[in-house]
Amino acid sequence: MAIVRMKRLRILALEKDRSQLLDLLQRLGCVQIESQSAKIGDPEWGGLMGRSETALEETKAKASAVKNALEALSKYAGIKESMVKKLFTARPEMTLTELQKENFLSEMQTGAEEIIERSRRITELSAERGRTEARLAAFLPWRELDVPLDYQGSKVLSFCPGICPAAADTGELQRILREESSAAEAFLVSKTDTESYIAVLYHPGAEEETMNLLKSFGFSRMDFKDVSGTADQNIDLLRVKLREMEEEQEAAKAGLADYAPRVNDLRQALDALTVKIQREEAAERVAVCGSAFYLEGWAPEKVIPALEKILSRYEYAYESHAPEPGEEPPVLLQSSGRLKKMVESLSMVTGMYALPKYDNIDPNPLIAPFYILFFGMMYADVAYGLILAALGFLVTRKSHPKGMMGQAFRLMQYCGLSAVFFGFLFGGFFSDIVSVVGQTFFGASDAAGNPTWVFPTLWINPMDSENNGPMTVLVFSMVLGAIQIVAGMIIKMVIMIRDGHPVAAVLEVVPWWCFFVSIALTMLVGGAHWIVGGLVLLVLTQGYAKKGIVKKLFGGVTKLYDITSYLSDVLSYSRLMALGLAGGVIGSVFNKLGAMPATIPVAGPVIFLIIFIAGHSFNFAINIIGTYVHAARLQYIEYFSKFYDSPGEPFKPLQAATKYVDIVERGDTPQKA
Repeated sequence: MAIVRMKRLRILALEKDRSQLLDLLQRLGCVQIESQSAKIGDPEWGGLMGRSETALEETKAKASAVKNALEALSKYAGIKESMVKKLFTARPEMTLTELQKENFLSEMQTGAEEIIERSRRITELSAERGRTEARLAAFLPWRELDVPLDYQGSKVLSFCPGICPAAADTGELQRILREESSAAEAFLVSKTDTESYIAVLYHPGAEEETMNLLKSFGFSRMDFKDVSGTADQNIDLLRVKLREMEEEQEAAKAGLADYAPRVNDLRQALDALTVKIQREEAAERVAVCGSAFYLEGWAPEKVIPALEKILSRYEYAYESHAPEPGEEPPVLLQSSGRLKKMVESLSMVTGMYALPKYDNIDPNPLIAPFYILFFGMMYADVAYGLILAALGFLVTRKSHPKGMMGQAFRLMQYCGLSAVFFGFLFGGFFSDIVSVVGQTFFGASDAAGNPTWVFPTLWINPMDSENNGPMTVLVFSMVLGAIQIVAGMIIKMVIMIRDGHPVAAVLEVVPWWCFFVSIALTMLVGGAHWIVGGLVLLVLTQGYAKKGIVKKLFGGVTKLYDITSYLSDVLSYSRLMALGLAGGVIGSVFNKLGAMPATIPVAGPVIFLIIFIAGHSFNFAINIIGTYVHAARLQYIEYFSKFYDSPGEPFKPLQAATKYVDIVERGDTPQKA
């Protein structure tokens, strides 16, 4: 891959052609339009330029309605797309013209509004049912009371319903009312774990006296406003109302289900509106100059001829030129050659860190061999690698995912094959499943109890401590790390020479190589003079950028601290051994757990199979996460720190970015960059 050369683009065209021009630029998909807000706010430009009028808010409202309609169908009509289906189903292909048919959009907008209205009614009915059920619950404790709840009493008798805490002694309450009140009686209607429901009858003249006695038991009067009839009658009415609301709600849901066959049409409509929003947002970034409009941005150098061909259809003023000093063009990485797909798949790893600056180098070809190698070494299992590669291949073949998702599944294929390679080197196939199955089910072991069924190991088993397996793999990991660190230093040297600093490049890098060699010579042939010489060379050279001999020497001395940085960098690569060993050990533990009950007749093999599938599914998934993160970390921290200059701003052209359909162009429309 390489960083695509960009050109600054300025276009002045007639306002009446703006919509058509933006549509064509969106189809071309290779022009990044920059906002002119700063110029519009500048006093020198403000008198000449103004903001363009757009239909952005209206389009966003329409898109929001369609999105809400899809959410309603997902919630009430069971329209949900499984992850498996998404992964293995290709998205339909359409041209922008087919996608944005006005009649189709108008029809879908009407349908979306009807869905939203039905959904709103379902929500209203749910809320109303909740309130009705709460009222019903309030009447249930009074069901045994045959007195109308709105009864206010008479001249000689007053009626008062109320509640007391369940802990209150209602028998004592009734006794006190009889004995101490001149004319009052209480009746226990019902009781729950928390409250007692009581009806009180008393003479109107004894109201104050009765209420004072009741308060001592925590009595609270209940007021049934807007209620007529007995509790039982109200309960029957509310139950009828609940049934009616439930029937209406079910009918509304059934009405939503009728729209289920049109869900793909609604998704396409949402994509069409999303594309229109992207175009309207671009329209807001241009400036209007009377009957003309002004557009400024960036485009890849190689598409300028195609762009000029499009502009030739209109009346325009146009210029394009290379970036001026101080300008930071957006960054677009583009691959080529036989390894195009493999290198391009590493864009997701680079993108999660930061794109390089425009004048830096493309890091993807530089990290591709290391990342894939490190991933395979940490994942190191033939079976896991085959599954990973097959999954990446099938998803890529079936659904043709785009963007970062497509890069991820292509990268899975290469990382899976790398894991297969290291699996053979280290003898891993579902960890040690071959040995465990052989010993457990077929008694395949020698007199000493060692398994005779063993998956072939082409180099060394990291779990074989008797043959120094862990230490051998650890040393190998650090050697790989040292190679990557030196590669990073070489890249830094090349960049500095390219930028016209050959002497600085040599002084920055070569003395460190000499120091590393001095360490190796000290270990191999002995003699402290080798490493002392290396240290002296660092002191004499690493302060080269300082002024004055004293400052140069002092700068060289302080640079000696970087020795610890290089040492920690090399030690970081021990994770290659550690994660590979951890995955193998976890897999072996699950194999042995499954083998424990395996001798149970009939059930044993079934239990073994269940533990095997569950355990290795967990190990497979958790190791993908850990291996991806740590392989990326080695690139970001230990490798990029040696040469990578970031961040660069990603190239964001006006294009048709969709979620549910793939946009294809037919005819003479120029191809995207």
